[in-house]
Amino acid sequence: CTLEEILAAQPYRVSNAETDIRATYRTYEGMKYLYVMNSSVTDAFTQTYDFGEEVKSFVRVDLTDMSTESVPLTIALRPGEDALLFLSGKEADEKKQLTPYRLKFKNARVDCKENYLVVDHIRYSKDGKAFSKPWPCAALFQKLIREQYEGSLFLRYEFEVQDVPETIYLNAEDSNEIRAWLNGVELTEKLPASESYVNRYDISSLVKQGCNEYTVEVNWHEDPFVYYALYGENVTESLKNSVVYDSELQPIQITGQFGVYPKENYRADEYDNRFVRGTDFYVGRMPETVADITTEGFPFFAGSMTLRQNVSFESRDILLQIEGGYQMAEVTVNGQTAGSVFFERDLDISEYAVNGENLIEVKFYISNRNLMGPHHLVGDPNSSVSPWSFELCGSWDEDRSEHYHDDYSLCKFYTE
Repeated sequence: CTLEEILAAQPYRVSNAETDIRATYRTYEGMKYLYVMNSSVTDAFTQTYDFGEEVKSFVRVDLTDMSTESVPLTIALRPGEDALLFLSGKEADEKKQLTPYRLKFKNARVDCKENYLVVDHIRYSKDGKAFSKPWPCAALFQKLIREQYEGSLFLRYEFEVQDVPETIYLNAEDSNEIRAWLNGVELTEKLPASESYVNRYDISSLVKQGCNEYTVEVNWHEDPFVYYALYGENVTESLKNSVVYDSELQPIQITGQFGVYPKENYRADEYDNRFVRGTDFYVGRMPETVADITTEGFPFFAGSMTLRQNVSFESRDILLQIEGGYQMAEVTVNGQTAGSVFFERDLDISEYAVNGENLIEVKFYISNRNLMGPHHLVGDPNSSVSPWSFELCGSWDEDRSEHYHDDYSLCKFYTE
C-alpha cells in the first residue's frame, strides 16, 4: 500500500495540512463525522475541509451540553481546542456578528468558601523539648529514612497570623498521629474531612496574632522491607518502585475566610512569566476585591471562586472572552445563567446582555497547581511533573539540595 493509495482512499481533502491539527473520520449511527484537535499548546491553526459537492457544512456539537450549531467547512482551532463535526448537506447558517469583549477583572468582588495557606517546613524533636531548625518537609523525610529512625517523634509547624479571622481550620494528613497541640493546647475533637486520611481541626479559638505553633506527636515506623528495598544488595528498580511507607511527612494546610500575603513583594520567575515567586506568607484580612487572584490574597487557592464585576456594553451582541488560569467557568449575566466555558475561552452572551451596564458573574474552577505544587523545584515551573519533583529523592545534603529553592513558585491567574 502506497502513500498515494492511502491519500486517494481518504474521502476528503484538507487545506493547510502542515499543522498540528489531528483528525479522525468516523461513523456514528449512520452519520459521518470528523473529530479534530489542535495539539499545539501555543499556536492557532485554520483548515478547510473538502468532501465534494454533497457536503456543504458541518454541524458542530458542544460536548459540554450537547448543543449544536451549523458552521462552515473552514474551522479555526485555538491551542488545545477540539471540535466534533458532523457532515451536513445544507449550507452553513449565517452567523450573527458578535463584538468581542475581552473580560479581565479589575477590582472585582470576590466570593469563595475558603482560602488556603500551605505550611511545608517542620521543626522536629525526638524528646518533645529541644526542637531543630525548620527543615523542608521532603528533606526531613529523607533524613529520617536514611537514619532508619523508629519511635516517637515530635513535629512542629509554624504559621503567622496578622489579622485573626473569625473561623480558621487546620488540615493535616494522619501519619500515625498520637497527640496534637495548637499553641500548647491539645486538640481532641476532629471534624469531618473530605478525605478519610486527613485530620481536620477547628482552631478558631486557639489562634493568636503573631506566630502560631501546631505540634504533633507521631509514632514513626517503617516496615523493614522499606529499608531492604532502598538499601539492600542487588535490589531491582521494580522492587524499589513497590515501596509503600508506613510513616510520611506532608505539609499542612490552614484554611478559612482570610487572605494570604507575602511579607515582601512577589518576584517574577526567571524561567516563565506565567509564574511568580513569593515566600514568608502570613494570614491577613480577606480582600473584598481582586484583579489577579494569585498575587492579591489567594496564592495557594484551589477550588471554586466567583468574581463579580459591572461592565458596560455598547451592543447586546457580545462574544465574552474570559481570561484567566482556570479549568472551567460558569457565567451569569444580569442574574441569568449564560453558559459554561470549558474547552474554549469565550461565550456568546447576546441573549442575556443589555445596552449599558451589565453585571457579569463568573464562577471559576481552579486546579490544585498552586495548592499542591511542586513549589520549590529549581528550573522551569511549567515543565513535566513527577514524584521526584516533590521529593527530590537522592539530592538532599541534610536540609539543602541543588534542585530546591526556598521560594514558592506560583502560577499567576493572569499573564500579561
